[in-house]
Amino acid sequence: MTERPASPRNAPSEGPSSFVQFVFAYPDGWVHEGQFKDGKEGQGRLTSPDGRVYEGQFKDGKPNGEGKDTGPDGVVYEGQWKNGKREGQGKMTRPDNSFYEGQWKDSKPDGDGKEFLPDVWVYKGQWKNGKREGQGKLIWPDGRVYQGQFKDGKFEGQGKMTWPDRWVYDGQFKDGKPDGEGKETGPDGKVWDGQWKNGESSKSKGQGKLTLPDGKVYEGWVKDGKLEGQGKLTSPDGFVYEGQFKDGKYDGEGKLTSPDGCVYEGQFKGGKNDGQGKLTSPYGLLYEGQWKNGLPRPV
Repeated sequence: MTERPASPRNAPSEGPSSFVQFVFAYPDGWVHEGQFKDGKEGQGRLTSPDGRVYEGQFKDGKPNGEGKDTGPDGVVYEGQWKNGKREGQGKMTRPDNSFYEGQWKDSKPDGDGKEFLPDVWVYKGQWKNGKREGQGKLIWPDGRVYQGQFKDGKFEGQGKMTWPDRWVYDGQFKDGKPDGEGKETGPDGKVWDGQWKNGESSKSKGQGKLTLPDGKVYEGWVKDGKLEGQGKLTSPDGFVYEGQFKDGKYDGEGKLTSPDGCVYEGQFKGGKNDGQGKLTSPYGLLYEGQWKNGLPRPV
């Protein structure tokens, strides 16, 4: 409520159960209509020069208790008041049908509340000093959903962001963007666990863990979303490769262990044994020398 002139705090009593109606008109245009009962203020109406109207309970000349405030811009607040300010449970509605409903403190949303903005979003969660802060859930009309922590009105801390038919990010946020440890699940079933910075994933260039839909798990370096550099690839059928990758394939020095216990150590190219290398079985050495396109090439 805008600052208003103070109204008289007491009225003459006319017996054990007195009731007095009053109207105060002030030189600056404020008008206070109300009642005293047994020397205490009750229901009243306060009108400001710019057309703002408050109707409800008063105490010491200020809105206190249940009341309704209608502004000249069409914004309406209906709920609890304390010492002239919105405090407690209340609902504020705007002409465009957007609203906030929940707890208030010092005339600002504070505590648990719901905000609805047509064609923008619906937020349910915690507020502090007029901003989204704490745990909450934000839903957009296109189906996007964020659920997690907020700070100063932005995503901050642990949270989960879901894009329908696109991807799901579950991890840390900072200043409204993925930042820190996080996990991204794509529509193709690929899952990336790694680091994020200012909204950018380490899968563009960095280290992490990639789980593929067929059950293969890669841990190591990537570039532009492809396996690149040192890493380890484990297949559900028991094959394990540790070594260098290039463009998503074994390339460079590496070690490939098969489920039957055979091990190839040496050079790879384009995903196949190529160059100097040796193949051993659980019973001993099988071949050591040159390889080409996955096959031994004895000199």
